[in-house]
Amino acid sequence: MTKTRYSIPKSVSRILTTSGNGLQPMLERAYFLQALTRNLRDVVEPALAGHISITNLRDNIAVVTADSPAWLSKLRYQAPIILRQLQQLPGLEHIGKVQFKVQPVAEIPPEAHPPRRAKASDIGAQVLASTADGMANNELANALRRLAQQVKKSTTP
Repeated sequence: MTKTRYSIPKSVSRILTTSGNGLQPMLERAYFLQALTRNLRDVVEPALAGHISITNLRDNIAVVTADSPAWLSKLRYQAPIILRQLQQLPGLEHIGKVQFKVQPVAEIPPEAHPPRRAKASDIGAQVLASTADGMANNELANALRRLAQQVKKSTTP
């Protein structure tokens, strides 16, 4: 019989910061795009700033996304300002075009509420007991009587 070796789980931050794992360049790129997005948000009108992101730089094109078509429409009017701003940043002088896309924000599912528990009353217990008395099936009648007893216990102070 062979022994199974278990490794100690690593934290996500440790995995991401370990050099040589192939993830470091992706992480650096994400930080770079986040910094560009912050810079861009500083130069557009405040109402628009929270709805836009720079999502990619490729082939001398900056890809800027908005979270809805309405914000994208407003964003397009600011294309010359955005292009000038990006071209002023070190290493981005070569950017010659800004491309715009809609990228909706993923909706966060509503918070799950704990299941509601049915509340029983004395009247409910009486109905259960009365129903049990009229049942032909003894097994079902006994189950209803037990349930009626539990209801009585839960409603008695």
